Amino acid sequence: MEAIDDKMKLMMCFDDKLFANSIESILKKKYPFQISKIKQCRVEELIKSIDKHEFDYNILFLDMCYEGAGPDGIQIGMMINKLLPDCTIMYFVDDYNEIPKIYDVTHYCLCKKTDAQAWLDHFISRLIKDNEERLKKQYLELVYRRRHIIICQVDVQYIERKNRMIEVHTCNKVYSIYSSIKKMYEQLNSLFERCHGSFIVNMRYVKKVDGNEIVLQSGTIIPLGETYKKKFESGYRSYVRDSM
Repeated sequence: MEAIDDKMKLMMCFDDKLFANSIESILKKKYPFQISKIKQCRVEELIKSIDKHEFDYNILFLDMCYEGAGPDGIQIGMMINKLLPDCTIMYFVDDYNEIPKIYDVTHYCLCKKTDAQAWLDHFISRLIKDNEERLKKQYLELVYRRRHIIICQVDVQYIERKNRMIEVHTCNKVYSIYSSIKKMYEQLNSLFERCHGSFIVNMRYVKKVDGNEIVLQSGTIIPLGETYKKKFESGYRSYVRDSM
């Protein structure tokens, strides 16, 4: 598979050009390898790139207010949350008078511009660490036939224990490896839930839960054990609700 891209691409949207330049200078000096791209833009350019589906940045620095009659930082943040939920938003503002409004937006941090240089390294270092953890939960590293391979967790339909072996069933292939069901479960993201002593299921591929059976979209039937039934059904209901 392709190499995992853990580089960050950052866009800054500020009317204050001097502030934006000072932040960009710090980031380029401090994080030349972790941040692959930094771009400054006006609010009109940002909105245009979103509308045209050309926005491809995973970090966005926003202000609270902008010149003109266009959207403010809250409206832009809410737009990003809805259309690009994987984008991390950081707010740098002149004052904290409008703090309550900002909690309508899912954001990573809120900082006064006068404190930005003191806190920027803390925010970015923490984000890099969080990003590394997130990537671990997107991919699954296996030792298969004496080779280290990495597969996308989203492609894994279910995992089954067979004696001393674990079978990882993806959309296109089955990988038989030496591991434990407990160890595998600890490596998986929140889409996965144990449903039996020998099975873990990706709820993305569940068609229905019927009594003590789970029917996958492929037609495969997975047993639902009494020990795991209540927790699995609760998790699946939450998944269906959040997916609507």
